[in-house]
Amino acid sequence: MNPVGEKDKLVAAQDGSEYSKVHARYHQRLRHLIKEFGYYDLFLINFRTGDIVYSVYKETDFGTNLSDGAYRKSNLARLVSEIQAHPDRWLIQRVDFSPYDPSYGAPAAFLGGAIYNGPHIVGILAFQLPVDRINSVMTGDGNWENDGLGTTGETYIVGPDFLMRSVSRLLIQQPDNYEKYLQETKTPHSTIEKIKAFETSILLQSVDTVAARRAILGRTGAGLMLGYRNTPVLSSYAPLRIPGFDWAIVAEREVSEVYQPIKSLQKAFWIVGIVLMVGVTFLATVFAGRFMEPVVSLIQKSKQVEAGQYDIVMPERSVDEFGQLAQSFNGIVERLRQEAETIEKKAYENRQLLDNVLPQDSAQRLQQNEGQMADRVRHVTVLYARVAGFTELSDQLDAVEATHLLSELWDAFNVAAEQRGVEPQQTGALGDSYAFN
Repeated sequence: MNPVGEKDKLVAAQDGSEYSKVHARYHQRLRHLIKEFGYYDLFLINFRTGDIVYSVYKETDFGTNLSDGAYRKSNLARLVSEIQAHPDRWLIQRVDFSPYDPSYGAPAAFLGGAIYNGPHIVGILAFQLPVDRINSVMTGDGNWENDGLGTTGETYIVGPDFLMRSVSRLLIQQPDNYEKYLQETKTPHSTIEKIKAFETSILLQSVDTVAARRAILGRTGAGLMLGYRNTPVLSSYAPLRIPGFDWAIVAEREVSEVYQPIKSLQKAFWIVGIVLMVGVTFLATVFAGRFMEPVVSLIQKSKQVEAGQYDIVMPERSVDEFGQLAQSFNGIVERLRQEAETIEKKAYENRQLLDNVLPQDSAQRLQQNEGQMADRVRHVTVLYARVAGFTELSDQLDAVEATHLLSELWDAFNVAAEQRGVEPQQTGALGDSYAFN
């Protein structure tokens, strides 16, 4: 006797019965068939009586009657009843997932149809659907990220009772966190224990969401909404067009992860913006310094010119506006230098003239702009001479004779004054008067 889980390895019972001979002939082929296509089990059922006459794995349902036996209320019994009621050739009947006691209460779904031998029905062939194969398709063999679902996205099937028909990604990847989620959502303890025992969320995880309801009603769409774990998700949904299964398919991904690339891009933009701003500020500072350098130099040289340094020359390094400004500045400085030289020359000539006309101390005081220059001088002799009656005489003489006579007289006074060191103060302007000191 083979133990439970290995009964498929028994090919022949070696009891000499006709059943064992037929079993030995076909068992290997049927066993290979379900392994090739991934079915959980294969059944051959008597069409008239409902007896399970063959099973690859020969669980507790093998040899029982589905019409009045222990499993008459199972979904496999319902499948057989529907095939018996509609035994059409090539018609494949299906029943949805339901807890199946022979599989230790794990969810099971079946499909099957009538077997014909010519025009005669000789039996019913039924397959127990492979939960693992369905999950493999829905999870992409566990490669959610390669399928574009990131770290939080998943695709699952929902039935008309709003219970899962595939396994939750969180249960597969993070069973401890999934259990915490169930406890936080106040899932009944019995349900949590079943999920842990069967390691599945099929028929146990509720998905009563907007997306699931719309898809069950036959609608297709996408949008931002709450997922079955009460987190904001970007969800896409549609009904599954499988005869016999009123299922819907839902794909969702948490909004926080969906927008993460945008946030990363925004962060990158901020970083690039800050770097660019710093770079532009640095370059602007450098170029502003270079731009302002001739202006600052011009200001400094202007102050030097203002202080009286007329030998300043502004370098003419370019032909742009700064070069033209330097050229104009140099021209202005050159004109100021020439004017300063002219003024200096005139000032020198004036000083020489004052030195020749006035005493040295008086000339210096005049150059220093002293307003009051009257001084008290001791031991000064002033000689004043006047020719009496000259005016009346000049009336009797013609102008030439009067002028000639006056000139001879003044020349005599000048000679006498020069011989005695007397300086004339004013001559020729007082008519018949002559002053000395």
